[in-house]
Amino acid sequence: MKSYHLEAFGTIEGIRIKEHEMPQPGPSEVLIAIKATSLNRRDLYILHQTYPLPGRPGVIPLSDGAGEVIAVGSAVTRFKHGDKVCGNYFAHPAYKADFLPFTEQSRSFHGTDESARAKDAET
Repeated sequence: MKSYHLEAFGTIEGIRIKEHEMPQPGPSEVLIAIKATSLNRRDLYILHQTYPLPGRPGVIPLSDGAGEVIAVGSAVTRFKHGDKVCGNYFAHPAYKADFLPFTEQSRSFHGTDESARAKDAET
């Protein structure tokens, strides 16, 4: 398996590809085969170290992605193999500024409820 990691800050060349063993999900985790990704403004803030929280070398820069569940942990009940899922970063709508301060109100929200599941015709 290959994934991109942020190894050096300040320039796009700091994002490097690495080879990994295929991970196995823990009891409350799901393993997703990623089908689509996007880097957005938040990822650029992290790359340029202007995000309110400090970046960590080795992190995978990804705010938005979509894919298919290929394995589930033993305690997972809401997802099953073959489910189409997505995870998205949404800033709190009260913030209209170009730069969003990190507060308790500006968290990530993930499309994990039943209404957010992609239908076969939508994929």
